Amino acid sequence: EINIDTSACQSTIVIGARLFSTLDHLWSAGLSSPSIQVNASGIYTVQVAGACNTVIDTFRVELRQNLPA
Repeated sequence: EINIDTSACQSTIVIGARLFSTLDHLWSAGLSSPSIQVNASGIYTVQVAGACNTVIDTFRVELRQNLPA
């Protein structure tokens, strides 16, 4: 099943789980927290491991550049 979430942001966005979790997280950015703050467009992946299984999720972030007035 594929879920697509969209969020409009100006300069930074928090992606990932927003609740406390006992799962192990490993982001493509090298962090191990349940969520990360990003300020650059790109593809971010997270591997989430529990006692019985491991899943991988991918986030595509597109931050718009502010145009001059």
